[in-house]
Amino acid sequence: MCRRDTCRTNNFLVIRRLKDSGSYPASPCNVQFVLGETAKTVNVPVLDDSHDEGNETMTLTLSNASGAYITDAEATGTIENSDHMPAAWLSRFGRTVADQMVDAAKSRFSGTPGAGASITIAGYTLSPDANLDVLEGQESTFSERTITRRDVLTGSSFSLATGTAEGGTAGLWGRGALSRFSGTEDELSLDGEVLSTMLGADVRRDAWTAGVLLAHTRATGSYRGADEGRVESDLTGLYPYGQHAFTSRLSMWGVAGYGTGTLSLTPEGQPSLETDIDLTMAALGLRSVLVEAPDEGGPEIAAVTDVMGVRTNSDAVQDTDAGNLAAAKTEVHRVRLGVEGSWKGLDADGFTLKPSLELGLRRDGGDAETGTGIDIGTGIDWSNTDIGLSGSIHARGLLAHESDGFGDHGIAGSLAWDPRPESDRGLSLRITQSVGAPATGGMDALLGRTTLEGLELTDRSDNGQNIELGLGYGVPAFGGLLTATPELGLRLSENERRYRLGWTLGVATRDQGSMKLGLDLTRTERPGDESTLHGAGITLNARW
Repeated sequence: MCRRDTCRTNNFLVIRRLKDSGSYPASPCNVQFVLGETAKTVNVPVLDDSHDEGNETMTLTLSNASGAYITDAEATGTIENSDHMPAAWLSRFGRTVADQMVDAAKSRFSGTPGAGASITIAGYTLSPDANLDVLEGQESTFSERTITRRDVLTGSSFSLATGTAEGGTAGLWGRGALSRFSGTEDELSLDGEVLSTMLGADVRRDAWTAGVLLAHTRATGSYRGADEGRVESDLTGLYPYGQHAFTSRLSMWGVAGYGTGTLSLTPEGQPSLETDIDLTMAALGLRSVLVEAPDEGGPEIAAVTDVMGVRTNSDAVQDTDAGNLAAAKTEVHRVRLGVEGSWKGLDADGFTLKPSLELGLRRDGGDAETGTGIDIGTGIDWSNTDIGLSGSIHARGLLAHESDGFGDHGIAGSLAWDPRPESDRGLSLRITQSVGAPATGGMDALLGRTTLEGLELTDRSDNGQNIELGLGYGVPAFGGLLTATPELGLRLSENERRYRLGWTLGVATRDQGSMKLGLDLTRTERPGDESTLHGAGITLNARW
């Protein structure tokens, strides 16, 4: 940097910050070269953040040489950026959107095809079809629950179909979905909420179902690391889907799609960085009844498996007033396998027994949470129709996981007594207790999770105990045409104690073609909270 036999005097070094770069400040300093020195090291403070601005350059300038002359006054250095935003957001956002599309498509593969209409608004279903409730869903608790815009979007759906099961049906449907995710990357943590509205159309004929789904997704979230900020994403995509039943015991389904949209990343106290994004996804699944139980009873074994891959990308942002943002390319993939075994038709001293064993295995990989988990569940259901007694007990636990310190387990049991199960009249009693996580087995508990991050830490202090009791007694009303049933209920948990007083009025039997009107009064007490919540709800259910 200087030319002279000896260079002992001070030289003034200035590290200039480039325009639109916020990674380091201008840093003037003095350096001295003594006899024989040809190189010096200087320290440049870096202004850390959480978003990837791409590789940046800086200029080092020598000036004000004393006792020497400068032949090359400038040099250029490179700052390599390894921050995780927006890639950390894109991978989890893309995975969540793909899960929502798969769940929506799979909901169209179940059920018996047929003409009809069904409309649900904010959780309440209006359906003129036989065997469906005219008005059902969550109770309206006037003092505790109000219907919000989110309730309308996520709790509303419709389905219209025309045709016959023999000749084929064509359907138009729509629904909403709301999911949340969280994750960590080194010192960065982030969370988000993903809301999708979907409109689909499909046809069913013989063993085939084929359709296409149009979805608009909006997500909001935040991140915390070297700095903090907000993230927003919008995505509109088209997702074809289909299913084919090879036999009554073997079926295959698939979903694919592509979407485009925008992403806005806003570091706290700074302007927003906006860029375009795109998503490509594909999923394929298989269900097989390996062993089918005969009519007289016996073992039955079923297996389900699926694979899914998602790629989410964003474009680079360069030379804007808000700064730079590097392009991001992320991939997430997942493989799941579940096996469920049960034995139907077991009889012991008048009790019908149904033992079951479930096993789930999944592997998550790519640019989000990764790992392998094995989950097992077992249980038994039993009933005696002669005396009206039934019950069940189910347990589930995480057998293994790659990450230390994780565990998941649960156990639940129930006991019900109804001496006249064919009628609503008379005494009925039900008791349920659960501890820990949901006690259903591996196929439901492990495979149903969107990511392995949902597992609970083993050192949690809340054991999640819940006890519910229900007691009712049906008596004739209006000359025996209807049945009136006063009910008492109690729910005890770690977080609250709820008392319930209810009354229902309905037809005398539980056959098809019925109507019920119910009134509920509740009182909720929470530990450490001096206030008490009171609620009232009215429900109306009808079938014809």
